[in-house]
Amino acid sequence: MIELRSVSAGYRGRQVLTSISLAVAPGECVGLIGPSGSGKTTLLRCLTGEVRPTSGDIRIGGWVPGRASPPPGTLGVVWQDPVAALDQRWTIEACVAEPLQAARHPDSRGAARKALAEVRLGHLDPSQRVCRLSVGQAQRVALARALAGRPKAIIADEPTSALDPTNAAAIVSMLHKAAGDGAATLVVSHNEALLSAFCTRIVAIDGLASL
Repeated sequence: MIELRSVSAGYRGRQVLTSISLAVAPGECVGLIGPSGSGKTTLLRCLTGEVRPTSGDIRIGGWVPGRASPPPGTLGVVWQDPVAALDQRWTIEACVAEPLQAARHPDSRGAARKALAEVRLGHLDPSQRVCRLSVGQAQRVALARALAGRPKAIIADEPTSALDPTNAAAIVSMLHKAAGDGAATLVVSHNEALLSAFCTRIVAIDGLASL
């Protein structure tokens, strides 16, 4: 479902990724580790189409990142910085419901509220603006948004970094469930012990170039 073949990429003439190959099958949850600056986030940005590879091929199902927007239900994304990733002017409900509306969900409002309850935010007023949330709450809203449309693929960059242990465990459980429901799931984290608790396998980005 998620497939990179000999992908190289960089910024302003600086090579960050060199001939990276990786495949994540439907229902598989893969953890990606590596030191800061090794290219983990660059790899994820290649998957979303924000960074165009200098060589190689990327596919998520039938979609090629960078050529067009992903079809609804293709990809859910959770970035490390939810404050930057979410529009602070929007309400919580609007943020979570947007991908559902794009997919023409028959009850986007109800599905958005259900997704918020699943990330332990059902007690919040959904009409509250995102700018009033704590960083940890914003991260859970970002996860609810990513999972609400039941995408075929999910990528997450340090999804528990802003959370306390209890809420981090809940997020881990949700990512594990999403993979169990068939989503190809790729999770970046510095916490190898955390990834070991729920991932099918863990790969080091430094070793991917040899695959």
